[in-house]
Amino acid sequence: MFYFAAAGLLLLALLVTLWALLRPVSAAPRRSVRKDTVRALYQDRLAEIERETSAGQVAPEDRAAMEAELGSVLLADFETTPEPAAPAARLNRMFLVTTPVLAVAAAISIYLLTGDPGADQLRGGRALMSLDPHADRAELLVWRDRLADRVAMRDQDTESWYLLGHTQLLLGEYENAAASFAVAHAQIGPDPGLDMAWLQALYMAKGGALDPQTRAIAERVLERNPSQPLVLELFAVDAFRSERYAEAVSLLNRALSGAVSASQRAALSAGMVEARKRLGNLEPSLDVNIAASAETPRGATLFVIARPVGGGMPYAVVRRPAATLPASIPVSSWRSAIVPDSPNRSTPSAYWRVPMAEPIHATIDEQVKSDDIVLYMKGTPVFPMCGFSAGVVQLLTQLDVKYQAYNVLDDMDLREGIKTYSDWPTIPQLYLKGEFVGGFDIVREMAESGELQTMLKEKGLAEA
Repeated sequence: MFYFAAAGLLLLALLVTLWALLRPVSAAPRRSVRKDTVRALYQDRLAEIERETSAGQVAPEDRAAMEAELGSVLLADFETTPEPAAPAARLNRMFLVTTPVLAVAAAISIYLLTGDPGADQLRGGRALMSLDPHADRAELLVWRDRLADRVAMRDQDTESWYLLGHTQLLLGEYENAAASFAVAHAQIGPDPGLDMAWLQALYMAKGGALDPQTRAIAERVLERNPSQPLVLELFAVDAFRSERYAEAVSLLNRALSGAVSASQRAALSAGMVEARKRLGNLEPSLDVNIAASAETPRGATLFVIARPVGGGMPYAVVRRPAATLPASIPVSSWRSAIVPDSPNRSTPSAYWRVPMAEPIHATIDEQVKSDDIVLYMKGTPVFPMCGFSAGVVQLLTQLDVKYQAYNVLDDMDLREGIKTYSDWPTIPQLYLKGEFVGGFDIVREMAESGELQTMLKEKGLAEA
């Protein structure tokens, strides 16, 4: 688009220049003006001679001679004064009319050197991460080629490398995606969102194997978020393949203790069941069937504890989100056997903890009141980790407003606490002047209807 606009401006300036240069210039107007000027001068001088004669300053007999002399002098001056040289006049005209062309060309050259002419091609680039690999394959291929051309010209454009990696990941080009993410990592260093995408690409490129590089990235992610379910699942699969079933059960249990989707929970639970089967009699356990007689409190966490008869230190503790009830939960211990039908077997008990005024709420309350616009999201504005978070970032960018973003993937307390703070179960969440607005769907609908823009203006956060 930029190149078409630049070419159009240059062409227009060139046409104007050619028209001005080739237009014939007549000398008659200039000669007519000189003639009128001489006539006016002659009339003024005659009037002056008449006044001097009336005042007695000029003798009547000298008046005729003075008038004749005046006429002859002015006539001689008019006939002998040369016209301006045509080449010089044309040179002046050429300089004046070519100046705009040179100015336009200089402006375009400076922008090409210091600006980003292809930036408009990335408009809507964040939305590609929410495209479907099958239904939107044609659009993904267009984005892949466009981004590949861009990084070929601007190899230091980290965001384009990141978007190219995501596009290749969605298209199943795992090795290429891993290479693109590696370039982005080399330019900006470790980043939570980038590490997760890079990990997925490397894992798939290696055929589901955890080589040293993939493992190092996965461990770096767990350092920031010890309960990251996808990474725990990858480690669990690796342990299962190596017949380290006890380790696989432990890792899957950690993953299930966090907030995961229903489909992911089903897959993790199936993996745990299979790992327990492989363990055989090495791990005595009890299956505890739990159902709630009333609606479970929002955000509650269920604890299942196996204790010795008569009390004492628990043999095992299992934690699950209460929203998963009813459920059948295996309880086991590696420190003491929980043997069914044993007279000293442990007695499992269950309860749930209802989040009240958690310490994290005070932190969140301070955050939403410290900045006018606050966004809680998965990932960062530069590297969103989900399509919904990317959607809100894109909307705020289009509205050209400043905001403070917090990455909930870096802090599990914040990730869970923001849900109970707002009594809203999903992320992202947008706040204006401390007031909760909503998630992606609500924010998008408000933006499309103009309600969000009106709210920003009413709160003094956008120009009226």
